[in-house]
Amino acid sequence: MIDPTYIKTWSCREGNNNAINVLKFSPTGEYLASGSEDGLIVIYGVRDGEVLHRIQMHSAVISLAWDLSHRCGLYCGCQNSKCYFLAQFKQRCNSQTQNTGSEILTGLREAPGYAIEVSMMGMTLALAVGPEIHIASKLISRHFATTNILPKLSHPQNLSDSNDCIRGRSLHFIKNDTKLIVLYLNHGIVCWDLKESLKLWTINPTFSISNFATSGYSSLSPDSSHILVSNLEGGMVIFSVSKLTMLRGFHYPANQSRNEPVTTVFLNNARHVACGSYNGTINISHVHTGTVVQTLENSALLYAMCCSISD
Repeated sequence: MIDPTYIKTWSCREGNNNAINVLKFSPTGEYLASGSEDGLIVIYGVRDGEVLHRIQMHSAVISLAWDLSHRCGLYCGCQNSKCYFLAQFKQRCNSQTQNTGSEILTGLREAPGYAIEVSMMGMTLALAVGPEIHIASKLISRHFATTNILPKLSHPQNLSDSNDCIRGRSLHFIKNDTKLIVLYLNHGIVCWDLKESLKLWTINPTFSISNFATSGYSSLSPDSSHILVSNLEGGMVIFSVSKLTMLRGFHYPANQSRNEPVTTVFLNNARHVACGSYNGTINISHVHTGTVVQTLENSALLYAMCCSISD
């Protein structure tokens, strides 16, 4: 099978004026949402890069998730602990609007919304809020509230007792939304049974390719059979979800002075993987051989990356 080639089609230079923290394609691939450090969410049309809507939040936007059952529904998590459901950008709007979304009620204050994931049925949310993993259920249309909090993990050895050490980085529903895989900053990969709130299994990803104690972000393959994880030491690893073993490790450029978490993605029905790097390059690699098939050049630190379902 011929390896794909990616080409630059447009640059979204007119939307965000500050550092972009997160990017998400809509389920249909029609829209691209970005969330930035200055609290601005921008919705772009994917075909031509046109700015369709700007929504100003009250704090930095650090997580986004599209509603799988609502064509224009978007969930966001902010640095100030607020999480919202937004559905006010159905029409094209050249002006900037203030947030008029529905707040997701977690009961927490001053706890950043690090990650949000939506269940396939759209009735349940998973949120990494501060040191806690919340499960929120739909109360009425577009309104959610926490109905369960998964057990809090213990503080890692040799680290401070600060709650910052306990942090969910990425969330993935599996098994018809009955299980949740959580990638933690310092606790590896944990799978939870949502009905019983029980820990089913853990992968502690420490391998010879790098010191894998501190995780970046993760992606789940389309069939949920493998999970791709980046770390803060210059590598990413693919694990088998069923066997709980490592399939392959990958290196990417690292720099101790610019130790930023980078996102990972599966591409082309999980035949390829990609990961960002401190110097802005994106290496697209073959899953089974580890061969780099294409390098996308960029001149700045790559904070966020995403792919559409068509990729």
